[in-house]
Amino acid sequence: MVRNSGHDFNDGYLPIGTAYWALLAETYLVQRAMQPGRTGRFSSE
Repeated sequence: MVRNSGHDFNDGYLPIGTAYWALLAETYLVQRAMQPGRTGRFSSE
């Protein structure tokens, strides 16, 4: 079960959490792409 009827989940916080995780992922990907030695967009090194 994803939701528990005994827990009052505030849906108003969903945009804040989503923005946080999106920024975290974007920051990680940009920093990874800027590493020296990266030659291409999909480089596996």
